Amino acid sequence: KIVDQGDGPFKDDGSGVATVTRPGEPRWEESKFRFRSSLSVLVTLVDHLYGIHLQLSNIMVTSVREQLSADHPMRRFLCPFTFQTIAVNDNARNNLTQPRSIGPRCFAFTDQGMTMAFAAAPNLVMSGLEVPASEGGPILNREKYTEYLQKKGIDTEYYRQSLRYWKIGRQFIADYMAYYYPTRAAPVFEP
Repeated sequence: KIVDQGDGPFKDDGSGVATVTRPGEPRWEESKFRFRSSLSVLVTLVDHLYGIHLQLSNIMVTSVREQLSADHPMRRFLCPFTFQTIAVNDNARNNLTQPRSIGPRCFAFTDQGMTMAFAAAPNLVMSGLEVPASEGGPILNREKYTEYLQKKGIDTEYYRQSLRYWKIGRQFIADYMAYYYPTRAAPVFEP
């Protein structure tokens, strides 16, 4: 069944009347389409725009610029991944997140709906940082995070593929750093 709160008239607080549709009912195909479209918007807005651009990449580029010298091997390594980050995120802020900008129209939100979506975003991003300390969090290691999710019953193709990609990236970084440093601990003590 699909429970849809966006199918009826909206109240001033943005909530709607819940409509339940089950397989075989007249609006089942439409309900599936609305669900897939909503999920796509959610992933784009929360995981990509908010999580990747406005959170992670901002932290990364700020850290690299403030903490690593221009000739530091790790900064040189990260340069292609952070190139134009500030300009891209500035454009996203101006063109996608502001009221009466193109963002709410692209995502089919009212300005109020966009505000509500962004207000919810920090609680929806799943990256390992949301894991409470009582359960060993926050978890920054993708492999440990994937294991944590599996124990919680979350075992999806997305997480399996992201773990494979993380392992490839981790090995690539280790090989790169080994070229410059004799041990894995050596970069920590570099001025």
